[in-house]
Amino acid sequence: MVFFYANGVKIRVNCYKPILVDSVQLLSIYNNYSVIVELVLDLYVCLAKSSICYLGQSSARKLYEYSVNLIQTYAKNNTGKRMASESREEDAYRDILLIMDLLTQLLSKDFIDFSLTEDDENQEPEPNIQAADIALYGLNIIMPLMDAELLKFPALCSRYYKLITFISEIYPDKICQLPQQLFQNLMASIDIALVSFSSEITHLCMEFLAMVSTYVATTREPLQPHTTAMLEPFLKLVFDMLLHQNFDVDLTSSASVTLFTLICCFQEQYKRLVEALIAAQTDAAVSQRLVDAFTNLTPAETPLTPTRVNKIAFRRNFERYMGGIKAVLCMK
Repeated sequence: MVFFYANGVKIRVNCYKPILVDSVQLLSIYNNYSVIVELVLDLYVCLAKSSICYLGQSSARKLYEYSVNLIQTYAKNNTGKRMASESREEDAYRDILLIMDLLTQLLSKDFIDFSLTEDDENQEPEPNIQAADIALYGLNIIMPLMDAELLKFPALCSRYYKLITFISEIYPDKICQLPQQLFQNLMASIDIALVSFSSEITHLCMEFLAMVSTYVATTREPLQPHTTAMLEPFLKLVFDMLLHQNFDVDLTSSASVTLFTLICCFQEQYKRLVEALIAAQTDAAVSQRLVDAFTNLTPAETPLTPTRVNKIAFRRNFERYMGGIKAVLCMK
C-alpha cells in the first residue's frame, strides 16, 4: 500500500512541476495582488504537507529547489516595501506565516520519511540535502522581511519560535555553524522575545538557548568566533532576569537549566558576575549570605558540564537557594 501511494505522490509531484514553476512567475508578475500571492504560497504548503514524507531524495530535492525559488522570488518582490497601511501589514503577516508553514512542512522530511529506495535507483547519486538546511536557508532569505511589529502577531510569533527551537533541538550543530548575519538575526530575535512576548515564547527561547549552549559546551568541533561572541551576552541577561526581575514561576525550571548551560559555556564570565554582585553589597552579612548561597548553587560535586544529571542537580539547587538570594537582594 505504501509503495503504491508513494509512487502516486511522486507522479503527482512530477505532474505539478509546470504548475509549480509557472506559479512562481505568477507570484512575481502579480506581487501586488495579495489574493494571488496567498494562493501560490498556499499551493506550495498543501503540496509539501501531503507529499514530502513520501518523496525519495531526488523528488524531494526538486521540491526543495522549487520552494527556495518561491521564497527568493517573494523576498525579492517585497524587500524595501513599506508598510503603508494596516492592511499591508496584515498581508505580509499572512504571507510570512504561510512561508513558515512551508518551511515547517519541508523540515518534517528529516524525521518522518516513508520514501522508498526505488525512487532513485536508476539515477546517479546526488549529494544528500537535509531538510533542516533548506529550512535554515529559507529563514535566511525571509528574516530581513520580519520585524518586531510582525512578530506581535501571535500565530506568526509562535510558529517562528517553534520552528527555530525545533531545529536547535534536532540540529544544534547547524545553528552554531550558521553564517554570521543569520546567526545574529536569530539571536536578536531571541533577545527581543525574552523581554517582550508571552511566557510560552519565553519558554521556547529558553529551550533554544539551552540547546545551543549545551552544544557549545560539549562539542569538540571548532566553533566560529561569532557563535560564542553572540551567545555570551545571554548569560548576563538570563542571570539578571532570574535575580532582579519578576519572573514567571512556571518558567523557573526551564530558565534554571538555561542558566546552567550558559554557565558551563562561560564559567569565568559567570564567576565575574557573581563577584561583582557580591562586591556591590555594603553590608558584610548580606555579602556573606550571598557567598554561601552561590557556593551552594554550584557546589564542587556538581561539575560544570551540561549532562542530564548535572542539569537536574543544578535545578534542584536553584529552586532551593535562588529564593534566598532574591530575598537578600530585595532587602537592600
